[in-house]
Amino acid sequence: MEPDEGETPVFVATQSPASDVPAFTFEADPDLGIEKRVIFDAAVAGDAEVGLRAQGYTEDEIARSEPLIRNADAMMQAVSKDTEAGIRQGLSALAGLLPGNPRSIKRIINMASAYQVSATVVFGRDFRPGQERWRQLIMFVVLSSERPRIWEALLRERDLADRVCACLEPGADWPDLPGKPEDDVHEAARDRRALAILRDDGALGLLRTEAIPDPDGTSVTTRLTEDALADFRILMPLKARS
Repeated sequence: MEPDEGETPVFVATQSPASDVPAFTFEADPDLGIEKRVIFDAAVAGDAEVGLRAQGYTEDEIARSEPLIRNADAMMQAVSKDTEAGIRQGLSALAGLLPGNPRSIKRIINMASAYQVSATVVFGRDFRPGQERWRQLIMFVVLSSERPRIWEALLRERDLADRVCACLEPGADWPDLPGKPEDDVHEAARDRRALAILRDDGALGLLRTEAIPDPDGTSVTTRLTEDALADFRILMPLKARS
């Protein structure tokens, strides 16, 4: 889906020649004054510009980031009541895995709603409630709130993520640990971490579940997949480690 003439694209992915990991920038303003995730979080919490001033960002930084601030606020305003209702319904199915703090739940709803709108812009297709990628998105957004270290590791470390996703497939065997002496040291270390994630009941319930029905209301198994993670790396780009 191409933006209308005169509109500023929200997210534009560009491949960095210096790395095999895609770098994601905002085409409209390559010299942003404020990191994009900070702006996005401020928009989720309310008025982005007000929130950024409260965090101590300067007028110059805010001015240089103005196109992105405007887009972030517009993206939140584009979230319809139907979108939020669908998000709430999906989250209600995961009630046992959600935080008890109503403010935290509201933030999860805002994040999921914003990512749903953003996904429609980025990929040019609807992420409708009940569809598989929508169910995966809801689960992964909750994971980002409740298990942020696991969420980051799955986005950042593709080898680990691939191993975890493979173990979520029907009939898959979980890693047999501890590894045998002849096993590759790096593979054994990866498998130990994968097993730790899979043995975390709270995390596992957000990586594979039958709680969220499909659009027809039918009970289905939803699991995190490698192709879903590829989409989420575009929607949720991480800051490079120094």
